[in-house]
Amino acid sequence: DALELLFRAQSELMERSKAQETLQTLRSVNPQRCMSLLTELAYSSHSPVERHRWLSEAVSCARGDASRKLLHDLGEASLVIDRRDEAMSYFEQAFRHPDGPDVDTAKALAQMYVRKDRTKDALEVY
Repeated sequence: DALELLFRAQSELMERSKAQETLQTLRSVNPQRCMSLLTELAYSSHSPVERHRWLSEAVSCARGDASRKLLHDLGEASLVIDRRDEAMSYFEQAFRHPDGPDVDTAKALAQMYVRKDRTKDALEVY
């Protein structure tokens, strides 16, 4: 896809404003492909900040229809860069996802609740 190639080239050349414009176009033309591209970039990124950035963009691209895994992974990425409140929000969204909660998300969310002295909420998650 031409838009995808253009976005990759602009990103590699650090032309962020042009890359953002291309990403917006791709998002409006093919949101699913946009989300797929962004998650691919996130999972191949070595920098925690970049991984968080791409996962955040992917969730934004999903327009309220992000997968449970994507929300969970963004929660983990948020924790790594010490954005705990943001991480808790993503874990809560993943826990309440229509596909139902998974064990890893439940554990992560319960641990975060315990750290925040929200024992009752942690017990409900377990």
